[in-house]
Amino acid sequence: MRDSLVRMQISSVVVVIVIHRVWHHSRTIRGKNVLKEKKEKLELQVKELKKKSREKEKKQSSKELLTCSRLKGSYGKQALRMK
Repeated sequence: MRDSLVRMQISSVVVVIVIHRVWHHSRTIRGKNVLKEKKEKLELQVKELKKKSREKEKKQSSKELLTCSRLKGSYGKQALRMK
């Protein structure tokens, strides 16, 4: 009788330990997934910001070319050559 009680207690402790390990493992995996998702979101934001800055640079350079072409005489041609 006592032997069976000890076995039941040991088996219940083992079950609790296994459940705890599985829970902790799944929790760490979820944490890693959350970090991965945050990293992906930040990478997307960086790509969008780079794209916007490139578009701004293109607009700025086109405006500069327009102003240079409007200038009359040899100065305008020199400015276009420099750009």
